[in-house]
Order: sequence, then C-alpha cells, then structure tokens
Amino acid sequence: MIKLIATDMDGTLLDERGEVDLPRLERLLDHLDQKGIRFVIATGNEIHRMRQLLGPLVKRVTLVVANGARIFEDDQMILGKFWDRELVEAVLAFLRGGKFQTSWLCQQLMVALSRKARSLQKLRNSCSRK
Repeated sequence: MIKLIATDMDGTLLDERGEVDLPRLERLLDHLDQKGIRFVIATGNEIHRMRQLLGPLVKRVTLVVANGARIFEDDQMILGKFWDRELVEAVLAFLRGGKFQTSWLCQQLMVALSRKARSLQKLRNSCSRK
C-alpha cells in the first residue's frame, strides 16, 4: 500500500512558465487524501517561495525546503537545521580576507557549507594553492 508520494518542483509540478496548476493539484490532493496518501514536495526553494507558488494548498502538503534544511507540515516548521554561529563567523572572516577568485569561491563555499567546518578547512587549503 502506498503511504506517501514525494516529488520535486522544477520540471515536475512547475510548468514552463514556472507556475503550478493549482486546480489540478487540488484535485490530486483531494484524491490522495481520500486514499490516506501523504503528498511531499522536496525543493531547494525556501518556504516563502513555496507559499507564493502553492497559496492555500501549502497547508495540505509536507514541504521539505532549502534542500532538506527545513520541513514544514500544515505550514508550520517541524524540523530545521541552521548553520552554527562559529561556522558563519569563520566563513565571514575568510571572505573578509579577500584573497580569492570570487566565482570559484562561490562554488567551493557551497560545498564547504554543506559539509560544515571540516570542509571549510579544505576550502582554505584549496584557496591558498596557486
């Protein structure tokens, strides 16, 4: 028995204009509710964007937003992961140093932040190489 259906937004729920067919989604949710199947949307978007896209339907789905950093049920956050203060301060201190190539750093920084402080040291080492 199916208990849950999970999907992403881009290329799945969003059309070529970047919009959701809300009447169609509402019919789908009605059908799933009747069968006791939960509908989950996983996305890199933040909650404010999902509220814009889904309108009142945001309360009828489970949202996994910010690439898994936060989970919302009934438009309320039930789980959230945030960067440690020490990590943010270390990144800001590094950026203030200014000895890096900006476009390259942006790519590396996303990797480093996703893997926390261990990768920040790796980023520093990579940036110091020529």
